[in-house]
Amino acid sequence: MALGYFLPRLILLISFIDLFFHFTTIARFAELLQSSSYMIGVIVAIYSISNFAGNLISGIILDRWGRITPVKFGLFFSSITVGSYYFVNSSIQLFVLRLLHGVGSSVLVPGAYAMLGDILKNRNHGRVMGITGGIIAFSAILGSLAAGLISEFISVRSVFMIDSILLFFCFIFLLIYSNKVSQSDTIDSGREFFSKSNNSLLDALGNKLIISYTSIFFMSVGVGLLVGRLSLVFEDNDMYRGISFTIYALVALFVMISPIVRNYHKTNLIIVGLFSLSLSFLIIALNTNNFIWVFIAMIMFGLGYGALFPSVTSIVSENTDKSIRGKSYGILYACYSIGVVVGSNYAGLLELLFGNDFFNNGFEFYLAFVILLLGAVFTYYFSKLNNSV
Repeated sequence: MALGYFLPRLILLISFIDLFFHFTTIARFAELLQSSSYMIGVIVAIYSISNFAGNLISGIILDRWGRITPVKFGLFFSSITVGSYYFVNSSIQLFVLRLLHGVGSSVLVPGAYAMLGDILKNRNHGRVMGITGGIIAFSAILGSLAAGLISEFISVRSVFMIDSILLFFCFIFLLIYSNKVSQSDTIDSGREFFSKSNNSLLDALGNKLIISYTSIFFMSVGVGLLVGRLSLVFEDNDMYRGISFTIYALVALFVMISPIVRNYHKTNLIIVGLFSLSLSFLIIALNTNNFIWVFIAMIMFGLGYGALFPSVTSIVSENTDKSIRGKSYGILYACYSIGVVVGSNYAGLLELLFGNDFFNNGFEFYLAFVILLLGAVFTYYFSKLNNSV
């Protein structure tokens, strides 16, 4: 059973280190390839777009063919794709690899969470998902910090080679130990069961699950905005930006591993989380020139993220069976991916339409405050109408 918990958590750790390695370095790498500003944006976005499509397809695959085999393929394919970044010499080559990387990695997070859900059955979902969320928060800290140090003291290309080695190590580990876990009847038990899973994506759209999907979308819009616009607040000061993301990740980590996520009603935690996220953007909007207040806002963001993320994953785990769990986590992470795309690009689109002066007073952060606040209100009334969770 211990190995059954360890494997999906290892996959999540490596998957999110991979994600934050690229969050930190991909725009800079594209710039080193002399890409235009437009092409840099396209290269950054294509990963999330292809990942979104891949999440939806991978959910069907996970429920049809089991968890282990698709995840093995995803780790191996991602390792090869990321390793190929090292040899890239043009923007087009990088674009193609980013697209392939997004597709290949799309099965990893839904697959790992589906494994955990299969193991948990009637156990304490909140506690297990809280600890798992803490591992993801830790990977955000480690991935961002390590990528920055490697790119600064070795090279940007070395970041991708180390990332590729980590993914390949995880693939080998899964290759060696997955049979032992399968034999214990905790993961991937009964290939015949999965072959009979003919449910469509519509079967993964129950009322309780919709709360998870919409909530993680609203949250990831905020994440995307921070990734895309926080550097402008700090006037491209990498140290302050690094401190701000570390603050948010540390606070989220402590919330996720605390008793809060297992002792309180999950829908209430989601509502409080969305409200805390919205408040963080209001604080930034009112204090864009005061770094101390921005750091306080990141504490609020970490509180919201820490309360929300394990709650939405727990709801999916508790309200699905094996026949639709892969699809449900595929949809959940697809909502996360598309939210990041929306959050990182809507401000730039509005700026293009209305001009730079439109944003002098932090309008994009006020708008994020309104969006997330509406998300909290929607979740509250939707849960009341459907008596959810």
